[in-house]
Amino acid sequence: MTVQLLVAPAAAGKTAYVVNLARDAAHGLQSTPRVVTPTHLQARALRRRLAKKGGAIGVRVLTFDRLYAECLNASGEAYTEISEPVQYRLIRSLVDDLRYYAPLASRPGFIQSLKG
Repeated sequence: MTVQLLVAPAAAGKTAYVVNLARDAAHGLQSTPRVVTPTHLQARALRRRLAKKGGAIGVRVLTFDRLYAECLNASGEAYTEISEPVQYRLIRSLVDDLRYYAPLASRPGFIQSLKG
């Protein structure tokens, strides 16, 4: 299965489409489809919709932070998550090197907004 990014207005049927697509992909347990949602609340809501449709064994509903952790674990390489202060210093040093952001870099909350 390929990666798909669905973009449409609210209430256009994106979630219903994803629920059906994920259930079809997981049918027969031949693959493990992964559905990535922006927040944990949306992941929970998607799991609930899957359950209402009859469930879907093998479908992984993740947020981005869980997806990248799965990718790193699958690679077999050791990794370490850096602490908040180290993240701040790293982003700050990268932003300081970008002249385009220089006027904004000292504004309150700028670095925090880059972390998401």
